Amino acid sequence: MLVVRWRALARCSCGGLLVLAVVAGSGEAYAPGAELSVGATRSRPCSKAPGPVPHRRAPTVVTSWTAGERVVGRGSIWTIRSALDEQGVKLPDGTYSIKFPWYVLPPGGKPTITGRRLDGPGTFRADANVASEGSKVFATSSLEFSTWGCWQISGRYRGSTLTFRMNVHPQAVCSDSIYAGTDAARVVRQPSDLVVGPVRFATLVDAERGTGTRQISGRRLLGYKSPLTVSGTDAPSVTVQIHTSDDSARIVYDRASNDALRVGSFAFASRPDAVVLQTGLICGDGPAGFVQYAGGFLATHPVCLDVEVRGADGRSLGKGRVGLDRGSC
Repeated sequence: MLVVRWRALARCSCGGLLVLAVVAGSGEAYAPGAELSVGATRSRPCSKAPGPVPHRRAPTVVTSWTAGERVVGRGSIWTIRSALDEQGVKLPDGTYSIKFPWYVLPPGGKPTITGRRLDGPGTFRADANVASEGSKVFATSSLEFSTWGCWQISGRYRGSTLTFRMNVHPQAVCSDSIYAGTDAARVVRQPSDLVVGPVRFATLVDAERGTGTRQISGRRLLGYKSPLTVSGTDAPSVTVQIHTSDDSARIVYDRASNDALRVGSFAFASRPDAVVLQTGLICGDGPAGFVQYAGGFLATHPVCLDVEVRGADGRSLGKGRVGLDRGSC
């Protein structure tokens, strides 16, 4: 038996979002039946949070295990409601891992766990161990996802199944953005803004006129600040990618890009030409919300910059073009 110390998982204010799906033939998610499904609507499969099982309907040993925290489950398998909102930790191999608790009845067993991605391709792995804290015996597991997105997870134990959906994403960087809000209509818009799908680059007039030359790390680079707003999308993230004919420009936006882009060294050879940015959905403000980031472009010389925005599924959401420092397009 693996003995670990376990504390109830805390709810994250910008955590994953999902919706409650009622089991067919039942008016309540915790109604009698062989399977409990905590799922989502078809149009937005991971967009709202499910309600917990009332404590009066949950076994006393389960509510004792959670120290009063809300729970979901039925029959022989349960978990803490807040665990469904946990954010993924990115591993060195690029996958995402979430530590996930289970309470099974009778205690001392391990659930069988399966998973599949609902909004694109992906692979899933999981393992489970018996754990204890004082007199409480439960199960812990590691859920590993090949990529972020909407995933459906099922835990099975002694004839009971708990199925739910998780909006897997890296730890939220919403607190590092310039601003996040619930109403995208409040975003200031200028006719000269570059709009590419759900992304709006603030006025690039200075960049086009070539007023951003600077010395960085001993190199002469053209640096242009362009605040960026992501709004009007129900995707958990968007990827902004740039392209030049001679690989001479880079995009840099806040902490969302620092690790991947090696901003401190400006190592252009590492090909940092894309950045993944989280949206209002991840920040808890939904598709009508917005997130603004601080950043811009770097280039070695005047150039025509092609900009493309892709959704979390890789689908192109829009393209645009801007000439930096009077670069010809």
